[in-house]
Amino acid sequence: MTMHVTAVENYKGGVGKTTTASNLAYELSCAGYRTLLVDMDPQQNTAYLLRAKQRKVNLEDAISMKASVKRAIQRCVFSKNLYLLVGSDGMDSLDLNHIDLRFILDECKEDYDYCIIDCNPGMTMLTINALVAADDVIIPLVPDAFGAAGLEKIRDYIDQAKEYNEGIRVIGCVATMFNGRASQLRTIRKIMDRDVIPVFDTCISDSEAVNTALEQRKPVSLHRRRSSVAEDYRNFTKEYIGRVSDGK
Repeated sequence: MTMHVTAVENYKGGVGKTTTASNLAYELSCAGYRTLLVDMDPQQNTAYLLRAKQRKVNLEDAISMKASVKRAIQRCVFSKNLYLLVGSDGMDSLDLNHIDLRFILDECKEDYDYCIIDCNPGMTMLTINALVAADDVIIPLVPDAFGAAGLEKIRDYIDQAKEYNEGIRVIGCVATMFNGRASQLRTIRKIMDRDVIPVFDTCISDSEAVNTALEQRKPVSLHRRRSSVAEDYRNFTKEYIGRVSDGK
């Protein structure tokens, strides 16, 4: 199959965006899919979490047309099927066209089954590039009043991207840091009823295993495979694969 591209985006920080993107990509690779994980955040948290190497050629060089994107891609140390495309702290100063990322990803679209893009917080040209390159978007959010209120702004961003990528869709919101409280369940129900945005059935538990996995710089399933949150990410990945298949 031709590479399916999903952007993981929320304009707010602290919602589990990088954790969601990296663990989704890892679980896809464990399921046997060749997966490319793109770190579009100049802070490079995804690269740090998955122990990416500092290389002479990176995403910035590929976008700037200084090198082929294939030279910038490296294999992740945790999975033979997971590959990383890492940026740099100079990414936010690039003079970008809206389609730059889509253009370079087209060079390797036959090499991978899935591409997961970890977007940077806020709405910058880096984010627009990710949305223009993507087939769909996952929105991680903490299910509270602030998270629900921010959905309208995210949809505005996606509408901007539709000028260059009319086929982009929200494949679903995924609740993170979920503790099962009635208030969180009400928030999820409001999103489904009022905002008419699909919500994944799987919620990502609020678990200390996430924090310790970050400290150990490992995917959650590799750190604590039997933890509830590791099971959440495996179920979320299965649900994601099903939704991608249903949408094609």
